[in-house]
Order: sequence, then C-alpha cells, then structure tokens
Amino acid sequence: MLQEIRFALRMIARSPGFAAIAALSLALGIGANAAIFSLADALLLRPLPVADSGSVVMVSLDTPGAPGGRFSYPDFRDVRAQSRSFAGLVAYQLATFSMARTKSEVAQMRMGMMVSDNFFQTLGVQPAMGRAFLPEEGAVAGGAPVVVLGHDFWRDQFGQDRSVIGRTVRINGTDFTVTGVAPQSFTGMDQYVRPSFYVPAAMAQRLTAAPKNPLEDRSGYDFTVAGRLKSGVSRQKAQAELATQWKNLQQQYPASDRNRTAAVRTQLESRIARSPVDSLLIAMLMTLAGI
Repeated sequence: MLQEIRFALRMIARSPGFAAIAALSLALGIGANAAIFSLADALLLRPLPVADSGSVVMVSLDTPGAPGGRFSYPDFRDVRAQSRSFAGLVAYQLATFSMARTKSEVAQMRMGMMVSDNFFQTLGVQPAMGRAFLPEEGAVAGGAPVVVLGHDFWRDQFGQDRSVIGRTVRINGTDFTVTGVAPQSFTGMDQYVRPSFYVPAAMAQRLTAAPKNPLEDRSGYDFTVAGRLKSGVSRQKAQAELATQWKNLQQQYPASDRNRTAAVRTQLESRIARSPVDSLLIAMLMTLAGI
C-alpha cells in the first residue's frame, strides 16, 4: 500500500496540471450530483415525517388532464365511513389566517392547517405537549375552537413556554384554546410549507366566513386526503375498494361527483402527479449533473 501511494505521488508530481484538473472535475461532479440529489430528496423522495410512513398513501380524485385532485369534505366523510382497507383516513387543507397571541396584539398572517379530528392519531403523531383533538371536537361545525401549535411556531413566538397549554390565541378574530404542541419532528404534510398551527376542520366555515359550510358542501373540493393502510392490505386492494365506493357515490351525487376518478397513490407517485414540472426539472438536472 505504501509503495502504491509513493508511486501515485510521483505521478502527480510529474503532471501537476493534469492532477489538478482531474481533482477539480471530480469535485465538480460530486458536488453537482450531491446538490441535485438534495433537491430531489426535498421535493420528491423524502417521506412524510410520521410514524411508519411507508403505510401512508395519498387518496385523490383525478379529473381529465389533472391527476391528484382534492376531495370535498362530505365525500371524504363517506369514504372514511365505508372503508375497510384503511386503518384511518385524514383530510387537511392549508390556508392563510390572521393570528395574534393575545387580544391586544396586532395580528399577523400565518399559514395554518384545517384537519379532520383524527389527523394526529391516524398519522401516529404524538404531541410534544398537551393533547391532540378529540373526536367530539370534529363533530359539530364551529363548536370546537381549539388549536395545536406547530413546534417551530411555539419555539419562535412563545419562547418554548410550557405554560402555553390552556392559553387563548386569536385566529381570524376568534378565540382558540391551545390544547397541544406538535413534536419537533413533525413539520406538516407539505414539503414546501410548515404550518404554524392546526385547527379542526369543523371550524372551517367560522374561520373562512364561507357562505356554505365546507363540511356539507359536496361541490367544494378543497381537502387533501391521506390514508394509513391496514397491516397486510396492499395499495392495489385499497384502490379496488375505493373505486367501488366512488362509483356508488357518483350514482348518489351525479351533479357534484361526475367526471372524477378516485386513486390511491404512494407519496412519491402523488408528488409526481401533482407537480410533473418539478419531476421533469429534477430528472433533467440529474442527467446534466451525471454527464
């Protein structure tokens, strides 16, 4: 080994220019590939920050030319009630809200997430403090002004104050009681946005002042749906069950549910379907970096 090292050093000394160019080429190639892979990982490959993320799939409604579409809350509720392939289905929607830590504080715009009452339990996300939502807090529209704070928001805006549980914050002019703080490992369901807080979807009409209650509006396709497969159930079996359920719903509600096809996709397939431009860009960049 030492003899080979000495020989290599003598060869480098004979052609220092060539050695420098070779080293630079390797550095550029490795650096470019590492940078592009980091981008691909962040946008496409990284799994959801939840327990046993491999069993979590995305459930969507496809329309012609637009895969990966959202559900209306009534359709989500019907599918969840009839499903036998999923240990649980959750619905969520990102939105912008005004939020103030106290009544006297000037409100600031924050990204929050409206979620079904079983959101944290189904995803296996245990709050770092306090509790998640209770089933009854998602049962009555507008009747559960409770909130779970995002960990980063709690750290930055409340200074990691552990007495925050039970305190009141104002969201879109409504007082919400803090019941919990999300764990640091849970950064949300979107690779681009980290929500500041999570509120029950039952509060949607009260927060948005929508003319129709989103929980009863079958024409409002605003909620993204994810599901955790039961142990031993394949994605193909869940897809077959969902197709049958959706066909029945289309017959019951043809005015709102026609021209849509229900699909079960892995997280990667769903990201590619929703953002084909990102996928194409990453593929092109990785090809160029490889070359």
